[in-house]
Amino acid sequence: MKNKQSSEQRLLSHLEKTGELKDTLEVERELSRVRGEVGQLQGHLNLLKNKTDLATIILTIQERAGFTPTTTPTFSTQVSRTFAESWQAFGVFLSVIALCAVAAVPWLCAVAPILAAIWFWKRRRKANLPTLDRSI
Repeated sequence: MKNKQSSEQRLLSHLEKTGELKDTLEVERELSRVRGEVGQLQGHLNLLKNKTDLATIILTIQERAGFTPTTTPTFSTQVSRTFAESWQAFGVFLSVIALCAVAAVPWLCAVAPILAAIWFWKRRRKANLPTLDRSI
């Protein structure tokens, strides 16, 4: 908002210096636009101020019975947590591998007969090819 107000002041100083009608009209048009933006920002600021004036905050604070603050874990605690998390990650990895294998079964059922047919065709074709006499 301060930037817009400073722009307004600069335009007012330019308005005093301009001599031609064209320049004066152009500066007044720009000044009108900047004043509109300043008015809009001021209205928005007043709206926010009024909203915060009417706001109500209800705060309830209760003390916890038997609360003990957390302490920094020891090295052995960190090691045991890391090991447990590593085992958990390994279990997740194995379950993902198992799920991928299960997901591949329908594809293998669809592709296996085609691959078997190609293999038998190549094998039969290789058996029927004449051999070349290399003794010459």
